[in-house]
Formats: sequence, C-alpha cells, structure tokens
Amino acid sequence: MTYSVVDDPVDVTVRALREMGLADKVLGIEESGYFFPIGTYKKLVQALPQAHWTDGGGIVEQVRLIKSDAEIGYIRKGAHAAMEGMKAAIATVASGKTENDLAAEVYRATLAAGSEYPGSPPYVVSGERSGLPHGTWEGRTLRDGDIVFLEHSGCIKRYSAAMMRTCFLGTPPDVVRRTADVILEGLQRAIETIRPGVTSGEVDAACRETIRAAGFDDYTHETGYSIGVCYPPGWNESHIMNLHPGDSTVLQPNMVFHLVPSLIIPEMQGHVGFSDTVVVTEDSCEVLTNSNVERRLYVVN
Repeated sequence: MTYSVVDDPVDVTVRALREMGLADKVLGIEESGYFFPIGTYKKLVQALPQAHWTDGGGIVEQVRLIKSDAEIGYIRKGAHAAMEGMKAAIATVASGKTENDLAAEVYRATLAAGSEYPGSPPYVVSGERSGLPHGTWEGRTLRDGDIVFLEHSGCIKRYSAAMMRTCFLGTPPDVVRRTADVILEGLQRAIETIRPGVTSGEVDAACRETIRAAGFDDYTHETGYSIGVCYPPGWNESHIMNLHPGDSTVLQPNMVFHLVPSLIIPEMQGHVGFSDTVVVTEDSCEVLTNSNVERRLYVVN
C-alpha cells in the first residue's frame, strides 16, 4: 500500500492491517524505537481496540549482534576509511591550524577512501575543549600545550568502524603521559581478554581494573559497545550490547566492538582517550583499526 505526503501514516497502517484481516490479532510494536513516539502508539491503540499489542523489540537486534562474513567485510572497509581519515587529521595537527582544518581532513580522507556519511560527526576538540569528548569542531586555533582529541568512523554500506587517538602539541606534562600510558595498557588488556566464551563483564574488568590499579579514578562509561549498521544520530549499537561491569553476556565469534576507554584530566580541562574497533574471531580477537595508525600518544613539536 502506498500513501502520499498528505496522508497520515497511522491511518494508512490501520487500513492496511484491516485489509489483511489483522485488526484483532497479536501485533508487534517496537516500544523502544527511536522514531515511535507516544502519540503514534496511542493513535494505533485507539484505532485498533481489538488488537493485542506486544513488544517486538530485540528480535532484529539479536540478528544484528552476530555479523556475517559479508558484513565484517564492509566493516573492514570502514576501518580502512577511518584510518585514512585519522592519518590525515594527525598529519594536520600544528600550531596555528584550527579544529575545522582537522575535521575537514577527516572528511576529505574518509570520503576519498570510500566512506559514506557517518552515523555521527567527527569529534574534534582541543585544549580546554578536549574535556568535552563528544564535542565537534568549533574553529578553535591550536596552540602549544594543547591536547588534541580525535574520534571518528568510516562507513561502508552503512556499516561502521570507529577509532580515537590523542595528540599533544609541544612537550606533554607528566599527567598526560601517565594518563595515556594507563589507558593504552587498559585497552590492550581488554583486547587480550576478548575471545569466544568470555563474558562482557570480564572484558570490562580487564580494562577497568588495570586503570584502577595504576591509581586512576574509575571511568564511568562502558569499556566498549557493539558496532555495525548505523544511521545518525550514532554509529554505535550500545542499545544491543555493551561491555560493562558485571555483565554476563557471553562473547561469540563475529561480534564486533568499539573499545573506548578514556579519562578526563580535570586540572587541564582535558581528555585523553584511545579506541579501536575489534572483531571476535574463533579463538581471540582481531583489531581492525590500528594496522597503519599506531595506537599511541602522538606528540607534535
């Protein structure tokens, strides 16, 4: 059944259900759907009072969680595009450049490598703005002593791979180096822990406890989240699965995660983070986003 822009989609849906003889059957709705407002739900229920409504959320999500080889192929291509964008952005970091210059390089290089529009805009923040990890570029001019935080994705056929890296303009103070070192160690411990049969909580603990043991405060968000099909406003599938404390969900081959440990440095109003997209293999995991963009603190003198 088709409808025009002047038709009410709810009315069209109700007519279609009645024509198919389903007006008094069990009908599934996605109660947690981003684009299913309360008003729409009320209109459906009022128009079909004999129907039995049930939540059908999670059915598609469970299929999304385990990727096919073809889907992982798209994610690999997305990872390549993400790395090209990261290389270009890091190469542009210099005093006198702006956040906009870096964001422009991310877009130029990821699109040149085949990426479509991403699920989220690149996160490009510097200096005192780097304490806003999900901030976007704002025209700020880079200067000596800045933390420069970069996070973005590459997207192929709507399948995404994301990554983050941190740069420093000038000589990094000890707190920046120590923070970077412990995050990198925590990320590596998470990567080493990932394999089929371990739980989400075990991966989170490997990363989180490494950071705690080094004397740093706990970070509040998850260690990672499922990533795959994406549309704005995000590239993540955290509503399907994330790696968080105590979670008993067991990892399986062909799950794909974006691992995202990071820490705020309050005295600098700054933020340091490193991330990679990984795929669970038959016996361990494979990192997709560090083959030609080394995972380290990039110091630009």
